Amino acid sequence: MANDAKAVFVVGSSGHARVIIDSIEKEGRFRISGLLDPFKPSDAVVSGYRILGGQQDLPALARKTGTSQVIIAIGDNWDRHAVYEEISAMAPHLRFVGTRHPFSELGRYVEVGSGTTVMPGAIINCHSRLGRFCVVNTAASVDHDCVLDDFVSIAPGATLGGDVKIGKFTAVSLGAKIAHKVSIGRHVLIGAGAIVLQDLPDNVVAYGAPAQVIRERAPGERYL
Repeated sequence: MANDAKAVFVVGSSGHARVIIDSIEKEGRFRISGLLDPFKPSDAVVSGYRILGGQQDLPALARKTGTSQVIIAIGDNWDRHAVYEEISAMAPHLRFVGTRHPFSELGRYVEVGSGTTVMPGAIINCHSRLGRFCVVNTAASVDHDCVLDDFVSIAPGATLGGDVKIGKFTAVSLGAKIAHKVSIGRHVLIGAGAIVLQDLPDNVVAYGAPAQVIRERAPGERYL
């Protein structure tokens, strides 16, 4: 079957995925062909869409439906990366895309990498750069000239001052605040409500007001 330029598979069916489905519908740029989730029974229906199988079924489903695009709707940064690697290896022809909710706001000269999702009420100010497969969640604020590396997540209500740098796989939790010009390392977890006033190294958990490093954190360690 010929490729359908608007058709997209959504990988995931959790609450995070349902928000992404809502964003896809409101944005109107894509048409959802179905959901993929290896942990749910095939033919189950989520938000009005049928689960067609797991990631391993993507090559056959892409041929059958003419769908050549995928959105990874998984909240955990490391899990999102693992699924990206799995799909890339078995179906390299598929294209990864993201979605931007129409009630979000992007300033001038903002760059957004492939697979990145911007949720309702999020604000990303001018000259900021977001890497691939990031999540800027509901009502999060990213001020001017920020740089987010790949697979970063900014939780609902979190606030980044201007010129903040955030390393790969780092998660900024609910309502956390990061001061202007602070640099955060890779694989960092910033706890809910934290106020970060100083740079943080790689592979740590930090929380409090002001935030303090509490312990080390291994790459891939769960935070959700």
